[in-house]
Amino acid sequence: MIPAWIRAYRLIFGLAALIAVTWNLQHFDDPDFWKYFTNQSSLLSGVVLVLGALLFAKFRNPFWWDVIRGVAVIAMLVTGIVYALLLDGIYNPFTTSDHTWASSVMHQLMPIVMLIDILIVPLSPRTPRWSVGFYLIYPLTYLGYFLITGRNTEWYPYDFVDHRTYDNGYTGVFITSGALVLVFVLIGLALIGYSRVRRIPVDHA
Repeated sequence: MIPAWIRAYRLIFGLAALIAVTWNLQHFDDPDFWKYFTNQSSLLSGVVLVLGALLFAKFRNPFWWDVIRGVAVIAMLVTGIVYALLLDGIYNPFTTSDHTWASSVMHQLMPIVMLIDILIVPLSPRTPRWSVGFYLIYPLTYLGYFLITGRNTEWYPYDFVDHRTYDNGYTGVFITSGALVLVFVLIGLALIGYSRVRRIPVDHA
C-alpha cells in the first residue's frame, strides 16, 4: 500500500476538484457545461484521485487503471497548458477578482497536483510505449466530435477549434489540433519513460 500521506493528499485534492466542478455547475447556467474539456478533465482527475486514495492505493495497479490515470494526468496538464498559452494566460489567483476560486483550482492547481502525483507514484515500469495510443482515444474523440458537429451548429467550446478563428479556416484548426495531439503523445511517452527509470517500492499487499 502507498503511504497514508499520499492517500490523504489524493483524497483532499480529489474532493477539491469535484467540489470545484460542482460549484461551477451550480453557479453557471450553461447547457453546454459538460462539453468543455476543462470540466471533463477536472471531473476525471477528481475521480481518479479519490479512487486512488480509497481503492487503487497500491504502487502496482492493473494496466487498465494506469491507462485511465495516464489519461487523467495528460488531460489535466494539457488543460493547464492550453489555458495558459491560448486562452486566459497565467494569473495570480490571490490578487485578481476576474477568476473564481473554482477556476483557479481547475486551471492552475489541479494540473500541478496531477503532475506531482504521477511523479511520486509513477506508472508501472512494465508499461509498454505502445499504450500511449490509448491516451489518444479521449482527445481525438473530443476533437472529432466538435469538428463534425460544429459544421452544423457553428458552436465550438474553444476558439482554437473554430475554423472561423483562422484566416486559413480548417487548415488552422488541423494545425492547432495536431499540435495538441502531439503534446498528448509527448507527455504520454515522457510519463512512460519516467516510469521505467523511477524506482518505486514493491507492493506486497
